Order: sequence, then structure tokens, then C-alpha cells
Amino acid sequence: MQLGVREGHAIWSATYDEAPNPLLELEKRTVLPWLPKLDGKTFVDVACGTGRWASFAAQQGADVFGADFSAPMLARAATGRAAGTRFVQADALQLSFPDGLADFSVCAFAAGYMKSPAQLIAELRRITCPGGQIMVTDIHPTAIASGWRRSFRRAGETYEIDNWAHPIADYLSAARAHGLKVQHIAEASFGEPERPIFRACGREPSFAGMCMIPALFAALWRLP
Repeated sequence: MQLGVREGHAIWSATYDEAPNPLLELEKRTVLPWLPKLDGKTFVDVACGTGRWASFAAQQGADVFGADFSAPMLARAATGRAAGTRFVQADALQLSFPDGLADFSVCAFAAGYMKSPAQLIAELRRITCPGGQIMVTDIHPTAIASGWRRSFRRAGETYEIDNWAHPIADYLSAARAHGLKVQHIAEASFGEPERPIFRACGREPSFAGMCMIPALFAALWRLP
């Protein structure tokens, strides 16, 4: 069943944290070595969903804010693992946060739900302080072009959410336009660390083939 972004995430919120997800594990092993010490820093999780990154930052001692347009996702976040985070309901392209709030801002696996990354990069730039860092991750556009879908299962039904496969060049040109300096870029594929997750999902027969396709795009920038 094909769904719009808001309707899809409202339904997905009930089970989002329950199903093992190899993309999230691939993201973790790719970007965790990039991160600075977050203790005492202000961390903003944009399009935070159920608060995965907000929770991580809170555990590292950061002062954490989260924003998402989905009330059901935020309800799960507020009662879940990201204790102490200040959550607000807001569109990622029109955040209610003041200019320069964040030492570190992140938007994970959400840019593809927006028609263009340019506005997202601009808004992340606005809320991040001079010398701060911005990280964006998403499904690699090559994976989308190869037939991968933004989908989930619930009660035996498969739901697919509308999304766009933005060329990586669009992210990079938007970042340059706002004076952001690249610190890290990754185009990562699944590997043996993700095999047990494929096995747990009953998808191990597809593992070898999916390892041949870039699965994750991730970038970390620093503001001047």
C-alpha cells in the first residue's frame, strides 16, 4: 500500500522501534567514529522520529532537542528512550528553534521525504552555531534507483512511503552554497556486521546481492 509521508509515519510509529533494521546498524558503524564528544554540547535531532539519535546524544551528556512533524512519532519518543529531551512538533524545513542553537545538528534518514535537500541544508545551517557541525544520512540514491523502497510491514500488510532519491551532488552543492566545509563523506554498503540482522528478518537470501549496492549516504560538515 502506497502512503504519503505523514500518514505513513503515523502508522509506522507503533512498530518503528520493534523491527531490526540493518540500515540503522550500517549508519551506526559508519558515522559513530566521526562524532565529537557531545558532553555539554547542544544537540538537535531534526526529523527525530522516535528519538534514536536524541537518545544517543542524551546518554553522552548533551543538552538535547528533537523535532518531528509526526505527533505519533513524537509521542513514542517522549515516553521512550530519550528521557530529558525537549521535543517539539515542527516541519524540518520550518523549525521553531532559534538561529545558532545547536553545536551539532543531525537529520537521519529523512531527507528523502523532502522534495529537495537544499531547504533542509539551509535550515540546518540556520540552527547551527558558528564552528558547529551538521550531519545528514539517508538511503543511498543508487539503492532507490535499484528498486529499494522506503517500506515497512505491520499486521501482515506492507506499506511503502512516498520519497525522492536525491543525487548526492545536490547535497554537496547545497552545503557549498552555505559555506559548509566537508569533514566526512561516506557511501557505504552492507557487510558481515549486518548479516545477523538480515537473518533475523528472514532476508538472508538477499544479503549478498544487497551488499553489492551502496546502501547509505552520510555526510558531516562544519560551519565556518
